[in-house]
Amino acid sequence: MNLFLKIVGVVVAAILLMILIPTVWGMFLPERHAATVIEEFDAPVDEVWELISEPEARVPWYGYLSRVERLPGAPGQSLRWKEFYVDGQSMVFELTEDELYRQKIRIAQENLPFGGTWAIDLDPAGTGSRLTITEDGEIYNPFFRFVFRYFVDYDKTIREYMADLSEQLGE
Repeated sequence: MNLFLKIVGVVVAAILLMILIPTVWGMFLPERHAATVIEEFDAPVDEVWELISEPEARVPWYGYLSRVERLPGAPGQSLRWKEFYVDGQSMVFELTEDELYRQKIRIAQENLPFGGTWAIDLDPAGTGSRLTITEDGEIYNPFFRFVFRYFVDYDKTIREYMADLSEQLGE
């Protein structure tokens, strides 16, 4: 019985340390981060813009999305929509800046462990196009801050988005 209690104590202590150490370490990491990914495509800017500029246009090709629902708003209010993902999660976004070949999209949902914006810039590059996406993000939970900093990479979602877009364009 005494050996059993020692083993249980060691296991419990190990589990607590696996949570406690990353959380404390994460408290010393900055809450804000920035990540930029630049990708060039053979497709012209108009073709790429058509695929990325409207939330609903991303559903057929962006692997995470299952559907998009536009949210009601007052006249003159920014476009807001809810993205539903294949894993059953969902998130609300707002288009805060919208010009030809330039957008800024903000996570507009409260009570998430993270937040931030994506700045999307599309430019001609020879006969093709160059897409730059910059994430200015915040991770509020120190444990998640540690995990993203050391195990996930801040640009993971942007890289996956670019890969799915590249596949849709046949590149």
